[in-house]
Amino acid sequence: MTSGRVRKQWWRAVVCSLLAICFALVSLAIVPPSTSSPISSPVGVAQANEVSVQANEPIDYKPKLFKMLALNTHIDTDQDELRMDFVLRVARGQVRANDPTQCQTGFPSTGRSCGLKLLFQNDASATGGLTTLTYINTLGSGLAGAAGALKWAQNRDERYTIHSIVNSGVYDYLTISVEADLSYTNSVDRTAIGGVTTPQYVYAQTGNVNDNNWTIPPNRAEGSTWTNLTAAYPAKLYSRECSGTGAGADCNGPRAFVGWDDNPLLWSGNQANWGLMTDVGINVVSGTPISAGTAPPNSFFVYWYNPWYDSGVTNTCSRNTSFYFQWLGLSGGQKWVPVNDLTPTAQRVDGQTPRGTSPASGSTSNSAFNRITLDNHDIRARSGSNMAPAQNLDGTIDFKKAKDDQPELDGYFKLVTWPITTTASGSTANCVAPNMRDAYNPLDGQPNGVTAGMSQSEADALVAKGWDIDTAYYKYSLPVVTPPVITTPAEGSWLQTQHPTIEGTGIPGHVVRLYAEDPSKPIVGTAPDDPDTRGRYIGEATVGSDGRWSIADNDNTVTNGSVRYHAWQAETTSGYDLTSGFSNIRTLQFVPPPVVLPNLTEVPHTKTTANGLLPTGSKVKVHGTVNTPAAGMTLKVYATRVAAESNVGNSHPTSDKLLCTLTNLSAGQQNWTCEVEPSFFYGQHTKLDTYVFQAYLSDAAGTNETSSSIDRTVVTLDMTSPRLDDTAVSGGNLSGTINKTYHNFGADADPEGNVTVHVTWPDGSTATPVTTDASGHWSVAVPNGLSSGDIHIYAVDSQTNETAIIAVPLNLIPPAKALPFTGDHSNLPWIITGLILLLLTLGAGIYAYVSRRMASEDPSFADPTTGKAVDDP
Repeated sequence: MTSGRVRKQWWRAVVCSLLAICFALVSLAIVPPSTSSPISSPVGVAQANEVSVQANEPIDYKPKLFKMLALNTHIDTDQDELRMDFVLRVARGQVRANDPTQCQTGFPSTGRSCGLKLLFQNDASATGGLTTLTYINTLGSGLAGAAGALKWAQNRDERYTIHSIVNSGVYDYLTISVEADLSYTNSVDRTAIGGVTTPQYVYAQTGNVNDNNWTIPPNRAEGSTWTNLTAAYPAKLYSRECSGTGAGADCNGPRAFVGWDDNPLLWSGNQANWGLMTDVGINVVSGTPISAGTAPPNSFFVYWYNPWYDSGVTNTCSRNTSFYFQWLGLSGGQKWVPVNDLTPTAQRVDGQTPRGTSPASGSTSNSAFNRITLDNHDIRARSGSNMAPAQNLDGTIDFKKAKDDQPELDGYFKLVTWPITTTASGSTANCVAPNMRDAYNPLDGQPNGVTAGMSQSEADALVAKGWDIDTAYYKYSLPVVTPPVITTPAEGSWLQTQHPTIEGTGIPGHVVRLYAEDPSKPIVGTAPDDPDTRGRYIGEATVGSDGRWSIADNDNTVTNGSVRYHAWQAETTSGYDLTSGFSNIRTLQFVPPPVVLPNLTEVPHTKTTANGLLPTGSKVKVHGTVNTPAAGMTLKVYATRVAAESNVGNSHPTSDKLLCTLTNLSAGQQNWTCEVEPSFFYGQHTKLDTYVFQAYLSDAAGTNETSSSIDRTVVTLDMTSPRLDDTAVSGGNLSGTINKTYHNFGADADPEGNVTVHVTWPDGSTATPVTTDASGHWSVAVPNGLSSGDIHIYAVDSQTNETAIIAVPLNLIPPAKALPFTGDHSNLPWIITGLILLLLTLGAGIYAYVSRRMASEDPSFADPTTGKAVDDP
């Protein structure tokens, strides 16, 4: 049974073991393997291989429209002109103001296009020959200043001018005005209210006048050197006539006359109402010169007309005797806002003479101008019954004051006008139907026009319903994109890592692009924004809401030497928008490891030979190696008091203690030694005596320290001997307590375990060394046969600190020579033997007696055959 049970228990044990193993394997199978959880990059952090643009980020040499400022998109097929103000982006240095058809001097043209030509299709056809605009030079060595402004105002032919060139990053932004004749077809659907949408073709082309690609092909296929600036701005064609009867169903609607040549007659004798330059004073044809920032009287006009007015139909929306106008300014390069000193809200002009199909013949007498008129039907801005702050009584407009009083304005102004259309009887009832409102009465229900606080989309919608009719510049500038700033690492830092993270500040939401200098094309200090020397593209990051960005250079190959970094920022990642110039240049030094390897080679300890004190001349010695990139550098060695090594970061805190400074190091790999007086540490700690030693390499001035050394030495600096307390002989044992003491803390002490105690007896023999327990206690048995005298004791702790030798007296009582009354001990053994025999005999007798008594009282104690006690002899 037993063996069977054992076998069954053995079998059960085996089965249980197998089941446990199977359970463990199944558990491993169903538990998914551990993976590193993805780490989300903080806002403003990007790696070089995670950017949205190519690493080399090539310069785009194709011209691109950056901003359409104003465009005459409402074209009367009978008589109208092309008018444009816009900003064009080209490669930096690609276009020169003196001769836009030629490359800039020194501009690399191999495989690239340079120079600029503007062309347009004057009949709106998709094919055929393009007309080239002639350039009027109002910059550079051309007619700069007032002469240039006057020259442009007097133009009446197919011309363009460049008002300004703004350098931004690797691109130039050209502000351009265009004036040209149009001859669009008369074949227009007259039932299309608001005009017939028709593509326009106005091209900007880059190239050289001597290049073969200086011609756009007839099919207008998209090319690498030209852009249709009006691709997103089709024209609305209006027929010269209306037809049919009914409530305006067969008419494209009223229209505003943009003017041409001397129709109407303006102050310059020609078309000064578009792209007027007021940056400098203008010498008018007659009269007093106009000061800078001011537009002369009779510079701008509004002329609304309606072809149906002459048709004789009276029940249609044929009369336009009233209109709205408003001066708007561009703000932040994006939003149209009211010019507060002129027209904070749209202004209504009433009582104009109805005009029909031939505006040019009577445009001068029937237009509303910015001048004094007898009937007061003008476009002088008013504030109640008074002139607006920037509007003068004589009609001049002070754009300088308007911009100075409203700093948000960029310096570009345009006058937008909206018609008020009625029937012949003056009613708008039939002229505000949903399908007619935008063309006939676009401000119906919104008579204030664009107002402060209106969203950009709302403002754009109202501007699109109006007609751009007059424009002017006063010190127009693109929105300033300030360069970012590189803040970390510090300038001149010596880095052990080959792939540093560059950090800095910028405009929240903008995109920062970081570059490292190309040694073959060094950054030019006098031209840091030169695109040819921008260097190696590293990566980009979006500036966080806190204004900070961070980009890691994961492609750096330099391990010993310097690299210079700089960055710029742009509004988006497209590369098409406005960019800043370059940031500050940050030079970083790279050194191969090991940079600094501190090691503690010697910590002095107390010695018994020095009476438990440090030997004379003791030093704490730290040594290491350093690979110094350049001669003359400085090495600093620090000690940090810590509870654990993990408490030390990569840079030393202000609480670190500078042990020594080694200056004027030679270049290359070398050893160094730092000797520190032990007393340096005595005043630095309490009971905590663990230190981390770190060394830092810096420039000769001791600034721009490297990151902390790769290797750190963690040492418990115990240079204090233990203390022998409560040492005494008692009960045949020598015992005591060992306590740890501290400098500068008086009698403060703690028990110290693992201290070895050495004992020498009075006869010169030694005890086996003993070790204190956790409470600092120790004990040694005093051997027999010792004579009285001094016991010598010293202790050695785990750091080999030794105490001084102390003496503890051993006092022993001398032994007696004979027993009392006998005089000697010669008969003592016989006496002791006799006493033992006597005691044995007495014990046997007592035992027998007790046994008999018990047997007589209890038969169980008697022998059944004899009746005697069982032990009775």
